[in-house]
Amino acid sequence: DGDEIIVCPGIYAEQITINRNRLSLHAVDRSAVDPSPDTILQPEELVPAGVWILGDGNTFEGFVIEDKPPALSAHDHAHQLILVQGDRNVVRANRLIGRGGTEPPDTGILVHGGDVGNGVAESNRVTENEILNLSGHAIRILSEGFQRAAYWTIVSGNHVHDNPGHGITVDRSPYT
Repeated sequence: DGDEIIVCPGIYAEQITINRNRLSLHAVDRSAVDPSPDTILQPEELVPAGVWILGDGNTFEGFVIEDKPPALSAHDHAHQLILVQGDRNVVRANRLIGRGGTEPPDTGILVHGGDVGNGVAESNRVTENEILNLSGHAIRILSEGFQRAAYWTIVSGNHVHDNPGHGITVDRSPYT
């Protein structure tokens, strides 16, 4: 808990689960939406997500997350590039690249309570990300009842483009 993890530019075939608190996990320059060399994640598996944030108070910033095109992916399930289920996390300045027109549809960033802590994802921030080529939701804030909810999420300054699916969807998530 409380550490800073700095990742150098390069391509990493990694799936990341953050189940600690107050981590700062970022690329060297903290931005994937600028012309500098990028830190690229190309996860082999995206269940439940390429990056799964379960802890509280974490910052995840500056990465490119690329999903494989349908012709290169052996998985026919919906993909989620980033899933946030903890509280007070920041997802900032990442570039998310989806698989395009896939069925079932994929999601770029999903903020959703679940079987973590009290089941509620509270006070998360999704800001300054670039999201493209997703067949489903670029950003989705989702509540499925009191025990699987997302509250007080801030979504700001994101750039969604070339996306055949939905841009930003807020579904039964109070104070978002």
